[in-house]
Amino acid sequence: MLAVDEDDSPWTGWTDFLCHGLGIFHRSISDVQFLLDGFELRLFRALLEEGTAGLEALSAEVREAIGEERRSQDEQYALDRIALAEEPVETFIAAVEDAEEDEAALEEGIDRWLVGALQLKKRPYAWPVQDPFKLGATRDTLIPKLPWLAALDLDEPRAMTWRRRIATAHPEAMLLRPGTPFVDRIERFTRWDDRGTAFVTWRTAPDWQDELWLGFRLCFVIEPDVPFADLFAPSRAELAASRQAQRYLSPRTVSLHFHANGEPVDDPALLRILERPYRSGSDSAVHGADLNLASRPQHLASVIDTGAFAGLCRS
Repeated sequence: MLAVDEDDSPWTGWTDFLCHGLGIFHRSISDVQFLLDGFELRLFRALLEEGTAGLEALSAEVREAIGEERRSQDEQYALDRIALAEEPVETFIAAVEDAEEDEAALEEGIDRWLVGALQLKKRPYAWPVQDPFKLGATRDTLIPKLPWLAALDLDEPRAMTWRRRIATAHPEAMLLRPGTPFVDRIERFTRWDDRGTAFVTWRTAPDWQDELWLGFRLCFVIEPDVPFADLFAPSRAELAASRQAQRYLSPRTVSLHFHANGEPVDDPALLRILERPYRSGSDSAVHGADLNLASRPQHLASVIDTGAFAGLCRS
Protein backbone atom coordinates (compact mmCIF):
# COMPACT_ATOMS: atom_id res chain seq x y z
CA MET A 1 0.00 0.00 0.00
CA LEU A 2 1.38 3.38 -0.99
CA ALA A 3 0.61 6.44 1.13
CA VAL A 4 -1.24 9.28 -0.60
CA ASP A 5 -0.24 12.86 0.18
CA GLU A 6 -2.30 14.71 -2.42
CA ASP A 7 -4.80 17.13 -0.85
CA ASP A 8 -7.44 16.47 -3.52
CA SER A 9 -7.16 12.69 -3.34
CA PRO A 10 -10.40 10.85 -2.46
CA TRP A 11 -8.43 8.87 0.11
CA THR A 12 -7.29 12.06 1.81
CA GLY A 13 -10.87 13.33 1.76
CA TRP A 14 -12.09 10.02 3.20
CA THR A 15 -9.56 10.21 6.04
CA ASP A 16 -10.51 13.81 6.80
CA PHE A 17 -14.19 12.84 6.84
CA LEU A 18 -13.50 10.01 9.28
CA CYS A 19 -11.56 12.39 11.51
CA HIS A 20 -13.54 15.63 11.34
CA GLY A 21 -16.98 14.38 10.30
CA LEU A 22 -17.48 11.11 12.14
CA GLY A 23 -14.78 11.78 14.73
CA ILE A 24 -13.89 8.10 14.96
CA PHE A 25 -10.36 8.84 16.18
CA HIS A 26 -11.71 10.62 19.26
CA ARG A 27 -14.83 8.70 20.28
CA SER A 28 -16.71 5.51 19.52
CA ILE A 29 -19.57 5.92 17.06
CA SER A 30 -21.35 2.71 17.99
CA ASP A 31 -24.17 4.79 19.49
CA VAL A 32 -25.02 6.27 16.06
CA GLN A 33 -24.20 3.30 13.85
CA PHE A 34 -27.71 3.22 12.37
CA LEU A 35 -26.94 6.60 10.75
CA LEU A 36 -23.75 5.43 9.03
CA ASP A 37 -25.34 3.98 5.87
CA GLY A 38 -26.94 7.33 5.10
CA PHE A 39 -23.68 9.19 5.79
CA GLU A 40 -21.80 6.82 3.48
CA LEU A 41 -24.19 7.43 0.59
CA ARG A 42 -23.92 11.19 1.06
CA LEU A 43 -20.11 10.93 1.12
CA PHE A 44 -19.97 9.01 -2.16
CA ARG A 45 -22.34 11.47 -3.80
CA ALA A 46 -20.33 14.47 -2.59
CA LEU A 47 -17.10 12.94 -3.91
CA LEU A 48 -18.72 12.20 -7.26
CA GLU A 49 -20.36 15.60 -7.74
CA GLU A 50 -17.94 17.99 -6.02
CA GLY A 51 -14.76 16.08 -5.30
CA THR A 52 -12.97 16.57 -2.01
CA ALA A 53 -14.02 20.25 -1.98
CA GLY A 54 -17.52 19.24 -0.91
CA LEU A 55 -16.46 17.15 2.06
CA GLU A 56 -15.78 20.02 4.46
CA ALA A 57 -19.41 21.16 4.39
CA LEU A 58 -20.59 17.54 4.58
CA SER A 59 -18.39 16.93 7.63
CA ALA A 60 -20.00 19.90 9.39
CA GLU A 61 -23.50 18.61 8.60
CA VAL A 62 -22.63 15.12 9.82
CA ARG A 63 -21.14 16.47 13.06
CA GLU A 64 -24.35 18.40 13.69
CA ALA A 65 -26.52 15.35 12.93
CA ILE A 66 -24.45 13.17 15.27
CA GLY A 67 -24.58 15.82 17.99
CA GLU A 68 -28.36 16.13 17.66
CA GLU A 69 -28.81 12.36 17.84
CA ARG A 70 -26.63 12.12 20.94
CA ARG A 71 -28.54 14.94 22.63
CA SER A 72 -31.77 13.10 21.87
CA GLN A 73 -30.34 9.90 23.34
CA ASP A 74 -29.22 11.78 26.46
CA GLU A 75 -32.73 13.15 26.95
CA GLN A 76 -34.22 9.69 26.51
CA TYR A 77 -31.73 8.31 29.02
CA ALA A 78 -32.79 10.98 31.51
CA LEU A 79 -36.45 10.02 31.03
CA ASP A 80 -35.57 6.35 31.51
CA ARG A 81 -33.78 7.18 34.76
CA ILE A 82 -36.86 9.01 36.01
CA ALA A 83 -39.05 6.05 35.09
CA LEU A 84 -36.75 3.63 36.91
CA ALA A 85 -35.96 5.74 39.96
CA GLU A 86 -39.37 7.14 40.88
CA GLU A 87 -42.42 5.21 42.02
CA PRO A 88 -44.99 4.68 40.80
CA VAL A 89 -43.90 4.88 37.16
CA GLU A 90 -47.16 3.52 35.75
CA THR A 91 -48.95 6.82 36.27
CA PHE A 92 -46.18 8.74 34.49
CA ILE A 93 -46.11 6.37 31.52
CA ALA A 94 -49.91 6.32 31.27
CA ALA A 95 -50.00 10.13 31.29
CA VAL A 96 -47.53 10.30 28.38
CA GLU A 97 -49.49 7.71 26.41
CA ASP A 98 -52.80 9.47 27.09
CA ALA A 99 -51.36 12.80 25.97
CA GLU A 100 -50.24 11.26 22.67
CA GLU A 101 -53.39 9.22 22.08
CA ASP A 102 -55.33 11.93 20.26
CA GLU A 103 -52.74 13.17 17.76
CA ALA A 104 -55.38 15.05 15.79
CA ALA A 105 -56.26 17.10 18.88
CA LEU A 106 -52.57 17.93 19.40
CA GLU A 107 -52.29 19.11 15.80
CA GLU A 108 -55.52 21.09 15.85
CA GLY A 109 -54.71 22.86 19.10
CA ILE A 110 -51.24 24.04 18.09
CA ASP A 111 -52.27 24.76 14.48
CA ARG A 112 -54.71 27.34 15.83
CA TRP A 113 -51.71 29.19 17.19
CA LEU A 114 -49.11 28.51 14.49
CA VAL A 115 -51.34 28.97 11.46
CA GLY A 116 -54.35 30.88 12.78
CA ALA A 117 -52.61 33.37 15.09
CA LEU A 118 -48.95 33.58 14.06
CA GLN A 119 -49.83 33.28 10.35
CA LEU A 120 -47.33 30.59 9.40
CA LYS A 121 -48.14 28.89 6.10
CA LYS A 122 -48.82 25.14 6.26
CA ARG A 123 -48.49 23.16 3.03
CA PRO A 124 -47.98 19.52 2.00
CA TYR A 125 -44.32 18.55 1.99
CA ALA A 126 -44.81 16.41 -1.13
CA TRP A 127 -47.98 17.31 -3.03
CA PRO A 128 -50.68 15.98 -3.00
CA VAL A 129 -50.05 14.00 0.22
CA GLN A 130 -51.15 16.22 3.12
CA ASP A 131 -48.98 14.56 5.77
CA PRO A 132 -46.08 15.08 6.31
CA PHE A 133 -46.33 18.84 5.87
CA LYS A 134 -44.00 21.83 5.90
CA LEU A 135 -44.26 25.25 7.53
CA GLY A 136 -43.08 28.51 6.03
CA ALA A 137 -43.15 32.21 6.73
CA THR A 138 -45.02 34.79 4.64
CA ARG A 139 -45.27 38.58 4.68
CA ASP A 140 -48.15 38.23 7.13
CA THR A 141 -46.28 36.04 9.64
CA LEU A 142 -46.29 37.67 13.08
CA ILE A 143 -42.88 36.43 14.21
CA PRO A 144 -39.86 38.79 14.11
CA LYS A 145 -37.35 37.71 11.50
CA LEU A 146 -34.49 38.19 13.93
CA PRO A 147 -33.87 36.38 16.13
CA TRP A 148 -36.96 34.16 16.45
CA LEU A 149 -37.91 33.34 12.86
CA ALA A 150 -34.28 32.65 11.98
CA ALA A 151 -34.03 30.28 14.97
CA LEU A 152 -37.05 28.30 13.71
CA ASP A 153 -35.04 27.56 10.53
CA LEU A 154 -38.01 27.53 8.14
CA ASP A 155 -36.08 28.80 5.09
CA GLU A 156 -35.23 25.24 4.09
CA PRO A 157 -38.49 23.23 3.90
CA ARG A 158 -38.48 20.35 6.38
CA ALA A 159 -40.98 17.53 6.63
CA MET A 160 -43.02 17.59 9.84
CA THR A 161 -45.84 15.49 11.26
CA TRP A 162 -47.87 15.03 14.41
CA ARG A 163 -48.50 11.34 13.70
CA ARG A 164 -46.06 8.71 14.87
CA ARG A 165 -46.99 6.27 12.09
CA ILE A 166 -46.18 8.95 9.48
CA ALA A 167 -42.82 9.63 11.14
CA THR A 168 -42.07 5.90 11.10
CA ALA A 169 -42.78 5.69 7.37
CA HIS A 170 -40.87 8.92 6.64
CA PRO A 171 -37.58 8.94 8.60
CA GLU A 172 -36.81 12.43 7.29
CA ALA A 173 -39.92 13.86 8.98
CA MET A 174 -39.71 15.61 12.35
CA LEU A 175 -42.22 14.18 14.84
CA LEU A 176 -43.72 17.19 16.61
CA ARG A 177 -44.50 16.96 20.29
CA PRO A 178 -44.35 19.33 23.27
CA GLY A 179 -40.68 19.17 24.20
CA THR A 180 -39.26 18.99 20.67
CA PRO A 181 -36.91 21.92 19.87
CA PHE A 182 -39.30 23.51 17.35
CA VAL A 183 -42.32 23.44 19.67
CA ASP A 184 -40.19 24.60 22.61
CA ARG A 185 -38.97 27.62 20.63
CA ILE A 186 -42.54 28.52 19.70
CA GLU A 187 -43.54 28.27 23.36
CA ARG A 188 -40.67 30.50 24.49
CA PHE A 189 -41.44 33.02 21.74
CA THR A 190 -45.05 33.14 22.93
CA ARG A 191 -43.85 33.93 26.45
CA TRP A 192 -41.43 36.56 25.12
CA ASP A 193 -43.96 38.34 22.90
CA ASP A 194 -46.66 39.86 25.09
CA ARG A 195 -48.85 40.96 22.17
CA GLY A 196 -52.33 39.56 22.62
CA THR A 197 -52.06 39.02 26.37
CA ALA A 198 -54.72 41.72 26.74
CA PHE A 199 -57.40 42.25 24.10
CA VAL A 200 -60.99 43.33 23.55
CA THR A 201 -63.36 41.16 21.51
CA TRP A 202 -66.77 42.04 20.08
CA ARG A 203 -68.77 38.80 19.90
CA THR A 204 -72.09 38.43 18.09
CA ALA A 205 -74.34 35.67 19.44
CA PRO A 206 -77.77 35.33 17.75
CA ASP A 207 -78.83 32.89 20.49
CA TRP A 208 -78.32 35.55 23.22
CA GLN A 209 -81.70 37.21 23.84
CA ASP A 210 -80.73 39.39 26.80
CA GLU A 211 -79.31 42.92 26.71
CA LEU A 212 -75.77 43.69 25.53
CA TRP A 213 -73.21 42.17 27.92
CA LEU A 214 -69.88 43.68 28.94
CA GLY A 215 -67.42 41.79 31.10
CA PHE A 216 -64.01 40.24 31.52
CA ARG A 217 -62.34 36.94 30.86
CA LEU A 218 -59.19 36.24 32.88
CA CYS A 219 -56.96 33.45 31.58
CA PHE A 220 -54.30 31.97 33.84
CA VAL A 221 -51.52 29.46 33.21
CA ILE A 222 -50.76 27.54 36.40
CA GLU A 223 -47.26 26.07 36.29
CA PRO A 224 -44.00 25.88 38.26
CA ASP A 225 -42.22 29.23 38.60
CA VAL A 226 -38.89 28.40 36.95
CA PRO A 227 -37.65 31.63 35.33
CA PHE A 228 -35.30 31.70 32.34
CA ALA A 229 -32.59 34.38 32.29
CA ASP A 230 -32.90 34.50 28.48
CA LEU A 231 -36.02 33.08 26.83
CA PHE A 232 -34.31 32.99 23.44
CA ALA A 233 -31.33 30.96 24.64
CA PRO A 234 -32.02 29.28 28.00
CA SER A 235 -29.29 27.16 29.51
CA ARG A 236 -29.53 23.38 29.56
CA ALA A 237 -29.72 23.57 33.37
CA GLU A 238 -32.75 25.90 33.17
CA LEU A 239 -34.48 23.64 30.65
CA ALA A 240 -33.78 20.58 32.79
CA ALA A 241 -35.10 22.32 35.93
CA SER A 242 -38.27 23.35 34.08
CA ARG A 243 -38.92 19.83 32.80
CA GLN A 244 -38.32 18.31 36.22
CA ALA A 245 -40.67 20.81 37.89
CA GLN A 246 -43.38 20.11 35.31
CA ARG A 247 -43.09 16.43 36.21
CA TYR A 248 -44.61 17.28 39.60
CA LEU A 249 -46.91 20.14 38.55
CA SER A 250 -48.14 19.83 34.99
CA PRO A 251 -49.03 23.18 33.39
CA ARG A 252 -52.75 23.83 33.05
CA THR A 253 -54.96 26.74 32.10
CA VAL A 254 -57.88 28.23 33.99
CA SER A 255 -60.32 30.80 32.57
CA LEU A 256 -62.61 32.89 34.78
CA HIS A 257 -65.43 35.16 33.61
CA PHE A 258 -66.72 38.23 35.43
CA HIS A 259 -69.44 40.79 34.89
CA ALA A 260 -68.38 44.43 34.61
CA ASN A 261 -69.24 44.90 38.30
CA GLY A 262 -66.76 42.18 39.32
CA GLU A 263 -69.33 39.47 40.03
CA PRO A 264 -68.49 36.01 38.61
CA VAL A 265 -70.58 34.77 35.68
CA ASP A 266 -72.71 31.75 36.61
CA ASP A 267 -75.32 31.77 33.83
CA PRO A 268 -74.73 28.51 31.86
CA ALA A 269 -76.06 29.98 28.60
CA LEU A 270 -73.78 33.00 28.84
CA LEU A 271 -70.79 30.85 29.78
CA ARG A 272 -71.32 28.68 26.70
CA ILE A 273 -71.16 31.78 24.53
CA LEU A 274 -68.10 33.19 26.30
CA GLU A 275 -66.18 29.90 26.20
CA ARG A 276 -66.70 29.44 22.47
CA PRO A 277 -63.44 29.58 20.42
CA TYR A 278 -62.69 32.78 18.52
CA ARG A 279 -64.36 32.81 15.11
CA SER A 280 -62.97 34.81 12.22
CA GLY A 281 -65.10 36.08 9.37
CA SER A 282 -64.67 32.86 7.37
CA ASP A 283 -66.01 30.79 10.29
CA SER A 284 -69.04 32.94 11.05
CA ALA A 285 -71.81 31.22 9.10
CA VAL A 286 -73.59 29.92 12.20
CA HIS A 287 -72.65 32.09 15.14
CA GLY A 288 -71.45 35.32 13.55
CA ALA A 289 -67.93 36.69 13.40
CA ASP A 290 -65.83 37.81 16.35
CA LEU A 291 -64.04 41.14 15.99
CA ASN A 292 -60.77 42.14 17.63
CA LEU A 293 -61.36 45.76 18.65
CA ALA A 294 -57.67 46.66 18.88
CA SER A 295 -57.92 48.45 15.53
CA ARG A 296 -61.64 49.32 15.84
CA PRO A 297 -61.90 51.62 18.89
CA GLN A 298 -65.08 53.20 17.51
CA HIS A 299 -67.00 49.98 18.21
CA LEU A 300 -65.91 50.00 21.84
CA ALA A 301 -66.73 53.70 22.15
CA SER A 302 -70.29 52.97 21.04
CA VAL A 303 -70.75 50.79 24.14
CA ILE A 304 -68.73 52.52 26.85
CA ASP A 305 -66.66 55.66 27.18
CA THR A 306 -62.99 54.78 26.63
CA GLY A 307 -61.94 56.59 29.81
CA ALA A 308 -64.55 54.75 31.85
CA PHE A 309 -63.47 51.46 30.28
CA ALA A 310 -59.83 52.11 31.20
CA GLY A 311 -60.85 52.81 34.80
CA LEU A 312 -62.96 49.66 34.84
CA CYS A 313 -59.99 47.58 33.70
CA ARG A 314 -57.72 49.06 36.37
CA SER A 315 -60.29 48.42 39.08
